Amino acid sequence: MHHSEFDHWIRMDAVIGAVLHNARRKKGLSRHQLTAELNVSETHLTRMESGQTAVPLSHIAQIAKVLDMSCADILKTIDQTVNDLNKKNVLVTFDDRDAEGTMYSFRKLLSAD
Repeated sequence: MHHSEFDHWIRMDAVIGAVLHNARRKKGLSRHQLTAELNVSETHLTRMESGQTAVPLSHIAQIAKVLDMSCADILKTIDQTVNDLNKKNVLVTFDDRDAEGTMYSFRKLLSAD
């Protein structure tokens, strides 16, 4: 697909963050509880969950362990989320410099459970 075929776009960091946010909430963990396990600040976790900061693979592995999930489960959820967004005419991009259209709402992504 070409970029021009999409009406909206969102950064992959935001998709990954939203998937991790939703998984944490489903498990019933607060940000405070997860930050204690990851040894990061709540601010840093908030930035990762909101897509403002990239989530290192090492953190994804740690988060998966804390949430009693496999990394494969998290990656499958990310892949499914990307596919669902593409069906809604949303381009998921690593580089927003050439993204066209309007940015997809992060809040809308979080509510798409």
